[in-house]
Amino acid sequence: MEVPPSWFPSGLDEGEKVTLNKPTRSEWIIDKMVNTHSYQCELQSADSYASVLFTCHNAADGQEAFMRVYVQVPHTGYEHADQATRARKATDFTPHELKAYEFLTKKGSQNTPQLLAYKRGSQDRSGVVPKGHITWIVWEKVPGKRLGDYKSAFVYWDMDSEQRKCVREAFLREFPAAKKMGYFPNAARPRNLVWDEEAGALYATHHAYGPGTRLMYPYGYFVGFRDAMPFKAKGTFGEEWFPRFDLAKPPQRHYRSNRDYNGDISDWQL
Repeated sequence: MEVPPSWFPSGLDEGEKVTLNKPTRSEWIIDKMVNTHSYQCELQSADSYASVLFTCHNAADGQEAFMRVYVQVPHTGYEHADQATRARKATDFTPHELKAYEFLTKKGSQNTPQLLAYKRGSQDRSGVVPKGHITWIVWEKVPGKRLGDYKSAFVYWDMDSEQRKCVREAFLREFPAAKKMGYFPNAARPRNLVWDEEAGALYATHHAYGPGTRLMYPYGYFVGFRDAMPFKAKGTFGEEWFPRFDLAKPPQRHYRSNRDYNGDISDWQL
């Protein structure tokens, strides 16, 4: 669904400055809009909202980051209701993404982007839902690029065999730790893995050493927490997960780890 620009507040054009107040006051310059998502729904008991994602940078030190803005929007069929009617639907809401990044950052996650700043507020009288919720979230842009998209790890398969081996080894070390943190990208695929091609390795930020510190270990980054929900990890998290992220191609056309994995991957394309 196309998201009407009028749903979002003013001050979100390229080059404009956004001031956030958590954990401390910070200013961010919007660089470019990346995408929008609509969660507009008809069910009155559910929250109806939309989001827009930007690349941005810190006005003080230039640090590159991502910014997503969430706003409450009218339920389906109420887009043209009068202001008073829309205002009566105003609710409080904390985006799942903010909960995930807050939790992971506080836990010192080594495998995920760090939450840099955020702000929660309510829309003014000119908002699409007066007094409705609005949230700004900024998280770090990790070095490198994604290994692929939803279906294919095409960046990974363009590497030579030694590079691919390095990626798989990093995945085996870091995937179990990431899954056991309590949050993980929803419906994770190759697009949720980031490779630092320039350095020739996968990296992670060790938050215990301070924001921005990079340690020279081949760790993996897991990104994309827009719809992440908390969970308790169960089962094993080894090479049987390679096909899920297109890091290996088993002979089975419709591979399922609980049915097809037997501990022998000698006939897998790696």
